Amino acid sequence: MEFAISKYDITPKFPTYMEGYGGRNQRSTGVHDSIYVKSLLIKNNGEMVLIISADVCMISRELSDQLKKAIMTESHPLKEENILITSTHTHSGPALQTWLMHEHDEAYVDYFKLQVLSSVKECFENLQEGIMEFSSGETYIGMNRRQKTEKGVRLAPNPDEEIDRTLNVLIIKDMSGKIRVIVFNCSCHPTILGGNNYLISAEFPGFACNELEKKHEGSVAMFLQGTAGDINPAIISKGKDYRESYFTDVEFTGKILANDVNHLIKYGMKKIIPSLACNMKEIYLPLGEFKIDEFNRMVKNEESYWKKYGSNILKQIEKGDAPKEIPFKIGLIRLSRDIIIVALEGEICNDYCRWIRCLDNKTQFIIVGYSNGWKSYLPTKEILNEGGYETTVTYIWSEFPGPYSDKVQAIVLNAIKEGLSSMNMNT
Repeated sequence: MEFAISKYDITPKFPTYMEGYGGRNQRSTGVHDSIYVKSLLIKNNGEMVLIISADVCMISRELSDQLKKAIMTESHPLKEENILITSTHTHSGPALQTWLMHEHDEAYVDYFKLQVLSSVKECFENLQEGIMEFSSGETYIGMNRRQKTEKGVRLAPNPDEEIDRTLNVLIIKDMSGKIRVIVFNCSCHPTILGGNNYLISAEFPGFACNELEKKHEGSVAMFLQGTAGDINPAIISKGKDYRESYFTDVEFTGKILANDVNHLIKYGMKKIIPSLACNMKEIYLPLGEFKIDEFNRMVKNEESYWKKYGSNILKQIEKGDAPKEIPFKIGLIRLSRDIIIVALEGEICNDYCRWIRCLDNKTQFIIVGYSNGWKSYLPTKEILNEGGYETTVTYIWSEFPGPYSDKVQAIVLNAIKEGLSSMNMNT
């Protein structure tokens, strides 16, 4: 097996619009800590996998596709399904696209693209022999954020709700036995810092990476965000509400996560035999009812973005252009006979993680959200019926004319199951 890892700085060199909170009304005012894009190339028996993780909130489908097209050249002989582009989902990073409630700076996007492609180029130029090891455990940095009350579901701590706490750790050593790559994966929104923060930061995933790289000199640590749609950091919970947060909370959470990763590295790693295979499928998720009355109310709202959204959707419906279904990508990357990455587009609510693990109890799943594009939240059937933030934001921020149909849960899980069966048949 051969591998290469690279780490390129993507910290803005000028004030830029930030992404993650709709209430922000100005560009960044400084940098608290640097942000990076990291690329990992794995090659075995002529098959290659490229994993790219960036310290940004989200990468649109359009931008993801542009990057893949630029990567897939004669010097980089890769197919789309062999490339995974994902974000850590920090809410203190620069914006890469203009959405309903905020703008972006095209000059920063150009810089971001350049750094991503430079990172990939370095990987292809520096392949070396290595050994992969894997382990799985738990971390307790996250907590469910859908608090159920008599008035409905509110965005607040819910410690009683069961969540997937899986922490996956993949390391690659060079032939001298030195750790060169640390990939870790769990589910938790990097939202310790709120919308009043205007300093660029990689949030707790970045602090965890820094701790790991300090302990394992000469390594690069890469975080793969999981199904964090309805999971917030536990540290900011105070009773039934969230408290004010500080950068010390970010650092503390990063250290806890790094300690959990180090515990597995010290006690739980097992050598794995690479067996690379990739599969990508685009499915279509149906939307539910168009709520005309809501759009009419939005047009009368004093907030400009609500007016814009309501007016645009009503025009689409009137012209018959409103979409009735949304394309959604599912990527499968097999690292070994019993370790598979499931890469899902958008913000995936946490129960999907638990259900996917039940599809095959002989397989260790590394489940990654925010991958190969960003469409919206992906709620479960139960969440769609209950309502709340993850249901509403699904279609309003994404400018869909309606929420997802409650059929999407079954459609997504069946598509993953079919993809796994197909991959196993071709083993």
